[in-house]
Amino acid sequence: FVIMYGLMFGDIGQGILIALFGTWLLKTKYPILGISKDGAASLGALALLSGISGAVFGALYGCIIFLHPFTEPIWIRPLHDVYSIIGVALLFGVIQLILAMSLNVVNYLLYRDYGGAVFSGTGLMGILYYIAGVYIAYNIIVAGYDLHAVDTPQVQIAIHVILFAVSSILIYALYESIKTRKTEKLMHAVTEIIEMLIAYPSNTLSYIRLAAFAMAHEAFGELAYILAGMIGPVASYVLANILVLAIEGLGVGIQALRLTFYEFSTKFFKGGGIEFKPIIELTILEELQKTLEE
Repeated sequence: FVIMYGLMFGDIGQGILIALFGTWLLKTKYPILGISKDGAASLGALALLSGISGAVFGALYGCIIFLHPFTEPIWIRPLHDVYSIIGVALLFGVIQLILAMSLNVVNYLLYRDYGGAVFSGTGLMGILYYIAGVYIAYNIIVAGYDLHAVDTPQVQIAIHVILFAVSSILIYALYESIKTRKTEKLMHAVTEIIEMLIAYPSNTLSYIRLAAFAMAHEAFGELAYILAGMIGPVASYVLANILVLAIEGLGVGIQALRLTFYEFSTKFFKGGGIEFKPIIELTILEELQKTLEE
């Protein structure tokens, strides 16, 4: 969440303001919007970390309250390096989705469902299918969207990997259905494969919103520059910053939350199981509170 927030809201000045707001909320536990004190503290910690992330990405973008005082950014400028920021967003999405499926494999292993860990759409076969699909798509894009790229030996291997993964899921489901004399496993496998064909590409493309919001943030700076000729430079930048902090700051948080929950968590999260207990007693939230009190 924090990395995605910073990627979409990269601005040193505004990131610092959000971090300061988070620090205040974490320290005072003010019940903003009617939430509990513990909820306010959690929100404050999230805002603090998100603000720091925004400031870090702002430094990489060379952006300070919409201004670009440096000739060249350390990394990229989203509005000027469109293909680069889209590539970064998609790469982040691919890594996060592979991580999510890997966590699901761990879940299967913890439940001692070794068949599911290997032969499921979010198991090892699903990971192989997804990586091969991404590789094929990458080669087609690099070739200038020329579909003849699939004729290369490397892409042919990836296609065979996809066929192997899909057939393995079906064969295992058929074996389980014959073994239990129930068709549930087979029907579930067919549904899972259809979902793989539709959901995996759409889930990956959903991460383009990271690039879109990063570009939109810089576009607001261009808007402030246009308004400067009408209402003056100071008033235009103050107005633009207030609007962005209030509207885009919240909107970016909603988008990061959506990607975290829908694209990421649904690959491995299940409502049942055992109660979650942290590995360490002292949480990040408690550490932050303790540091602020000192």
